[in-house]
Amino acid sequence: MLPNAVDTRRFAFDPAVRAQTRALLGVCDDAWLLGHVGRFNRQKNHLFLLDAFEGLLKLRPEARLVLLGDGPMEQEVRARAEKLGGRVIFTGSVPDPQRYLTAMDAMALPSLFEGFPTVLLEWQCAGLPTLVSDRVTHEAALMDWVRFMPLEQGADAWARGLCELPRLDRASASAQAARLLGERGHALEDAADVLARFYQGIAPR
Repeated sequence: MLPNAVDTRRFAFDPAVRAQTRALLGVCDDAWLLGHVGRFNRQKNHLFLLDAFEGLLKLRPEARLVLLGDGPMEQEVRARAEKLGGRVIFTGSVPDPQRYLTAMDAMALPSLFEGFPTVLLEWQCAGLPTLVSDRVTHEAALMDWVRFMPLEQGADAWARGLCELPRLDRASASAQAARLLGERGHALEDAADVLARFYQGIAPR
């Protein structure tokens, strides 16, 4: 069995990239940037996330939400986001999500169901505190700054939970997560070596 793996070097925190990407997004230094990466479909629960973000704005008016991805529900989500006065940023599908992760301050994953989400490994590698639905595989949470919350507690509870996520030294947290991912076999280079040795072992001589 091979564990899900990510390129830990690609998703490492980079303060220079953070500044560049926040400028590209038009986000000021004081803004608290919440993010989500996922296809716009029912499973990812974007409408609930918008409800939680609306509650978060009452606690942190400087907050902004960045949504990466596309999908069949995108127009519905965009229409719902209009009432939030331009505080939700849609990037579409991007080839370099790691740049946007560096720009974020926290992530949310309110999925209705999930297998083992590789994005959660990527977010941890970027040193991002995260609030996650308790319907998501708990084994994907390697760091103690990943917090789980039932969706049944409602959007207001999620807003408070997002507000209570810890503030981290991103560079230190990212390096710590990369080390742990490597120890647990989730580093891409290590998983590739294991797979290569497996094929070499079964290939005919």
